[in-house]
Amino acid sequence: QLVSAYKSMQKEKEKLEGALTNGQDKQLQRIKELKETIELEKEGKRHMEEVLNINLEEKDQQIYALRTQV
Repeated sequence: QLVSAYKSMQKEKEKLEGALTNGQDKQLQRIKELKETIELEKEGKRHMEEVLNINLEEKDQQIYALRTQV
């Protein structure tokens, strides 16, 4: 009977370890996905910033050209 209880506890332990490992794997995957999302958002923000800076430079040039015409 003691051997049976020990085997039962070993099975339960293995089951819990498997569940823990599975949960950790899922969390690590989620962290990886979130980091990728953050990186993509940063790239998008940098691109938008570059486009806005180019637009501002163009507007500044237009303003300068209009001022020099007067």
